Amino acid sequence: MLENISSIAQFTMSDEEMPFLKQKKSFNLTSEEVGRISQISFVLEPIAEKPGLTTRTKDLNSNLKLENFLVAGINVGDAFRKLAERIYENNNLPITYDLALQAQKDSFKNRIGTRLIYGGIISLFPLIITQLRIQSTDPYEILDNIEGVLKQTHKEDTLYLQKLENFAYSHHKNHSKYMFTIKDDYKNIFDYYEKDLLNIQIPTSLEKAGFSTRAQQWSDRAKTGSSNKEILNGYPILRSMLNIFFNDIKKNKSLGVSETAEEIDFLIRKAFPDVHIQWLADLHVCLLYLIFSSNPKFVV
Repeated sequence: MLENISSIAQFTMSDEEMPFLKQKKSFNLTSEEVGRISQISFVLEPIAEKPGLTTRTKDLNSNLKLENFLVAGINVGDAFRKLAERIYENNNLPITYDLALQAQKDSFKNRIGTRLIYGGIISLFPLIITQLRIQSTDPYEILDNIEGVLKQTHKEDTLYLQKLENFAYSHHKNHSKYMFTIKDDYKNIFDYYEKDLLNIQIPTSLEKAGFSTRAQQWSDRAKTGSSNKEILNGYPILRSMLNIFFNDIKKNKSLGVSETAEEIDFLIRKAFPDVHIQWLADLHVCLLYLIFSSNPKFVV
């Protein structure tokens, strides 16, 4: 295990520690590979033994069964493949979030359970859009360009994202009450996440005065603003997870995917103790995608 938890976010890596990132490579990631790697990332995430979550040895409950996660993860591959095809076919960034909605809908095919991989979809989508837009497989370069690319998205994308959220909430009897009226008040996805976060963060003075806002409806974990903050700030938790991963490659190259994920989970929970473990699980999907797409030689 790594010794210094407090310095996780400050790790730096030499060329030797990042052999496949040290030089700018030609970009040759096909749409088929984007779909395949997306599926692998969703399928591998619940396999690792992470406390308090569904794993390969324990279902958290009857809704959160391992097979539900696996089927959902396989189902979304087609939407991510189509996403790559669409971006490759257009000089300017096209409307894309209809495919995020498709991924969420497809995830329900041939399984029971509720929204399950909703967080993985909404967190992975900006990464892949950015990766394909800037044509880079460097994880850190992708994270550095999130804001700029999301500001190129369209008003229509924000409508699809809101539809995605409502669709996900509609599939759980305890979550359907969180559905909301879709608005066309947003210029792009970045603008939506910024303004949505303001709605979630109720000023204490208003709360004490008894004013009611949309945010007060969100006792559900999904509307604590975790995804908004992570995406708006360039994925700081995911960046820390990447730092841990590259350090582990140098220290113990024999670790498999599950063992690596378990070690990262242990360390990231200590570094970010207030972050919900389900959101960390969603970021594991993103971590796996960035690693697999950056290094074709990485094997499980």
